[in-house]
Amino acid sequence: MVRWRQLRKGTAWSIGAAMALVLTTVGCSITVPKDEASQFYAIPVGSKIILNRDLEVSPRRARVYIQDGSVVQSADPFAPQCNFEVEDVEPFPQTIQKDEFVVRKVSRDWRNVVVDQHIQLVSRSGMGSGTSDIFRIWHLWLASDKQPNVRKLLCSGVYAEPYRARTPSIQEIRATLGDIATLRLQTSN
Repeated sequence: MVRWRQLRKGTAWSIGAAMALVLTTVGCSITVPKDEASQFYAIPVGSKIILNRDLEVSPRRARVYIQDGSVVQSADPFAPQCNFEVEDVEPFPQTIQKDEFVVRKVSRDWRNVVVDQHIQLVSRSGMGSGTSDIFRIWHLWLASDKQPNVRKLLCSGVYAEPYRARTPSIQEIRATLGDIATLRLQTSN
């Protein structure tokens, strides 16, 4: 008798767990249209970023900023921007060489910029006072056998109030990179 109850409890639990798994999977299977103009269409893992020319990372810096197809010292926050990021910060200039990078991971994030009278802070959450406009960002984690120090390509949309901020579309990322880099999407088989 005890065994039958244990079996029934185990079976009921298994059926309940299976149903929850099915419902969760079905509920999470929202199809995002493959529209390169959509802010929701993520660059597929396995895509390639082809850097068409060498880029120099300034001393004591980890990033090279790109906007409107040009390398810039400081990006305009009110236009889409991308930046290549290296792992190591060095006291001397570093060169990111022409190369083909494979996108190994993609994530979507946001950065909050808080301005309070005399101080400007960049954080992941609101600081309680001042304005709190944000950037929405695609993180493209890169891999290259020749340049393992090149960590990722970050591309952000315009700096705006949270309800207006959005990640850049693939079309906007391509326009931002211009001739400096080429984005070749992984196609599904």
